[in-house]
Amino acid sequence: MAVNVDKPKEFTEAQIAAFESDAKNRSRGKVLKVEFPSDVTPDRPARFWIAKPNRHQLAIIADHDGNTAKANDLIINTGVLAGDLDQLDVDDDLFFGLLREVQSLVQAKKKI
Repeated sequence: MAVNVDKPKEFTEAQIAAFESDAKNRSRGKVLKVEFPSDVTPDRPARFWIAKPNRHQLAIIADHDGNTAKANDLIINTGVLAGDLDQLDVDDDLFFGLLREVQSLVQAKKKI
């Protein structure tokens, strides 16, 4: 498994609105834009548009729990909608920062 780098570089406001209004994406929450310093483009941060994976995607990720590399790639592939994915191959700090951001979107609700 590898990170899918064939996703768009940008996610427009219209694409965000269409994604968020699609009933099948309701459980995925809002699309967030995150930026990280980039070794590849030091004059411009690496940008990514992310959304929480849904429970079906999380189940697929959990099936690969014994293979950390594959599970990490699946987390990126399901959570990242667009961005500078081509930079992840050459910048491990960027990969792990993005992985942490997507993972942080998945939080179980707490009992009140």
